[in-house]
Amino acid sequence: MSTMAVNFSEEPVQTSDRIIKLATELFLKQGYAGTSISALASAAGIQKASLYHHFPSKEAVLFACLQSGYADHVERMRRAAGDTNLSHSERLEPVLDAVYGAIVDSNAGRMVTIIAETTSRFPEIAHRFHDHFMAEMQDILKAYIVSGINNGEFDNVDPMTVDHAMFGVPVNLTLNRAMFAGFGVADDRYDANAVKAHHVVIMRKLLGVEVSG
Repeated sequence: MSTMAVNFSEEPVQTSDRIIKLATELFLKQGYAGTSISALASAAGIQKASLYHHFPSKEAVLFACLQSGYADHVERMRRAAGDTNLSHSERLEPVLDAVYGAIVDSNAGRMVTIIAETTSRFPEIAHRFHDHFMAEMQDILKAYIVSGINNGEFDNVDPMTVDHAMFGVPVNLTLNRAMFAGFGVADDRYDANAVKAHHVVIMRKLLGVEVSG
């Protein structure tokens, strides 16, 4: 008698993905504090006990939402920063592009107002966000900048100054886009591609790299 192979891991993964997608929209609409576990379970069409099977807490759901797609951008940044087929100056634009992907285009970027809401009220979330999100990108950037300084391609700029210059612009862009998202003017006032193009020039000047054009 033949039997049909069943992938027992498929359904839980699909359910988790569905919870993340629905929870992202609920958090954006109602805020973190205004979204209950019951509401998350109801939106997903499951019981609270089933939701807890996938995520042990509302905080865990939030971090799953924030992490959705984020790791791909960080890995892209890591590959760009370590691409020895390119000079350090040639790596700058793809590194910056990955940073914008992680901060502006990812779920973390969409949910920046939720991050601000929760970290002010729940300090442990702020620490966890830094440790699991920003710290990894900061480490990649620091290693890349120090390497470029050591081989003489970059001016001897304090890596912390570079850190603020690299991450501050897209974070500010994301906050402004979130602030004006409901007015239909975010894309016109805060065009990510235009900001990124200017940002590349700023970073090249800061690092002492010739600016083309």
